[in-house]
Amino acid sequence: MDPTHVREDKFLRILRDDFRLNGVLQLMKIFLAVAAVLAWVFGGALLLAPAQFYTPTRMVLTPMLATLAQAHGATLLGLGTVNWLARKADKEGLRAVLAGNLVARLASLGIVLRTMALGAGTAVIPGVVIHVVLGCGFALFLVKARTGGQ
Repeated sequence: MDPTHVREDKFLRILRDDFRLNGVLQLMKIFLAVAAVLAWVFGGALLLAPAQFYTPTRMVLTPMLATLAQAHGATLLGLGTVNWLARKADKEGLRAVLAGNLVARLASLGIVLRTMALGAGTAVIPGVVIHVVLGCGFALFLVKARTGGQ
């Protein structure tokens, strides 16, 4: 076999793999940006209008109970900031952020489902959708980060 041909094949394989990895990284950065903005929007809503945020669920928040929702909002603001900054993280940093977000989505989904079972009914369907969609995205990109984008 011609050594030049072998070098060209290896070069093309490296280019293909690099293109695939860069494509996945770009999608991951966009996904993290979207997740950050969503966390900021929901976090801000929980901080500024906790009672109104939970009105569709028929929960009545006293001012004291509203502070729990506001604490959740503060956490979401922090998580959004972590996601935004993670767009420039190295591989290990990305894996940590993706895994942490996946755990948060799974736990949050469990809470939303419990809220549904306790009487909120279909009013919490938007919460189910957002946690499932984000959870799937974090899981997908976590697998891609572990396999090098393949």
